[in-house]
Amino acid sequence: MQKYKKCKLTKYEKYICKKQTDQGELPIWTKALQTAIDENEYVYIPKGTYYLDDSIILSSNKWIKASKGTEIILLESCKKLMLRNADVIDGSYTIIPETAPKTENIRIEGGVWSESNRTRLGYGWTGKYDNEHSLRGVSCTMLFSGVKNLVLQNMVFKHSAGFSVQIGRCENFTVKNIQFISCYADGVHINGGVRNGYVYNIHGEVGDDLVALNAYDWDKSTINNGEIENVVVEKIYSPTNVDCYKAIRIQPGILPIENGEIDCYIKDLCIKDVRGVSVFKMYLQTPRYQERPNGARVGWMKNVRFENVEINACEPIDRFPNYLTGDPIIGHFAAFEFGSMIDCVYFKNVNVSLNQEKYPLSHFVVVGPKSYYIEEEKTEIFDPYVVSEVGKIVCENVKINNKPVKDVQNAICAISFPDDMYKNQFGNGGSGTIGEIIIK
Repeated sequence: MQKYKKCKLTKYEKYICKKQTDQGELPIWTKALQTAIDENEYVYIPKGTYYLDDSIILSSNKWIKASKGTEIILLESCKKLMLRNADVIDGSYTIIPETAPKTENIRIEGGVWSESNRTRLGYGWTGKYDNEHSLRGVSCTMLFSGVKNLVLQNMVFKHSAGFSVQIGRCENFTVKNIQFISCYADGVHINGGVRNGYVYNIHGEVGDDLVALNAYDWDKSTINNGEIENVVVEKIYSPTNVDCYKAIRIQPGILPIENGEIDCYIKDLCIKDVRGVSVFKMYLQTPRYQERPNGARVGWMKNVRFENVEINACEPIDRFPNYLTGDPIIGHFAAFEFGSMIDCVYFKNVNVSLNQEKYPLSHFVVVGPKSYYIEEEKTEIFDPYVVSEVGKIVCENVKINNKPVKDVQNAICAISFPDDMYKNQFGNGGSGTIGEIIIK
């Protein structure tokens, strides 16, 4: 990077204030860190423990580097997010123009970034944009929405009650060497309006998706619906010896808005070198509902590639009764679950572990709708009415339980639901189709 005006955070110790907490009186570094960032382009945080009681906001051309072992802790009394960029715009139900301002050249390296939580909260309880929760789609430790040139690397997140990192409307970004320790929701949560991204070496304990690429998302989970283009996700692994959620979500969609719709497509996506996850979730999922889905429609993906993936799908990650008992209609699950419109999916060097003796309806790939209906609540979790299609599936060196698969068609399933499955309570049954399967 170019020459930056630099400082050590400890130079601003005069801005420390004391605050009484359940842990006793603690030194609060919020004003010191914010002032250091405002007055300098490069801020170095020496080894130590630093407590914050409010959000830190970054304008353009800011670089924060924390010494190894340094921990920055957000007090439990603060229900706002820890750190965000300056040029955040609410794009929940509107298309933000390309000319809208963006914060440029943000870089954060090193440090252990901790919340003071011990369970999942989020969605208005913590990680908020402001105290009023005026942007209800923000629920995270760090938010980068409206950024050009972003680098996050060599960082640890602990005890995040919402998403650890939430990204949207971002161009040219690298998220690299990130670990999660006892985090309770998504790890790296990427929303729409992003292009040219590299996500590398992500691992640790999360309570939901380790990496989520949600071009379309619920209004509780994003302020950026839109396209995801040209992203590589590489070297992702979930610890096999820890009981945590082991999934990667990839979700396009079409979101209706007042004057049209937002096409939340995903194009040119490569995912490689993945270990320890149980499922890739690529189906449309709307918020649970009692009367009807929220109106979002199936989106599309183009040029999606999976390479060097080992995936353990020996049991359903969502342990709903229909999967555990093998319901003949709604009991199918897979390592790769597609519920979108996709031109071509390419698999190379993929090894899937299945337990088909215990779960005969488990598969390498499933294309089609999903359903879990809670009768006592009259509530549907998924959207069993969607119609999806994969035009072409190309397989090169695909294994199931470490054995090469010659007739991979037997491990790929397209499913359909009958129209009267729920007595037409919500609509006609959904379906999935596959155009062509090619074995190389």
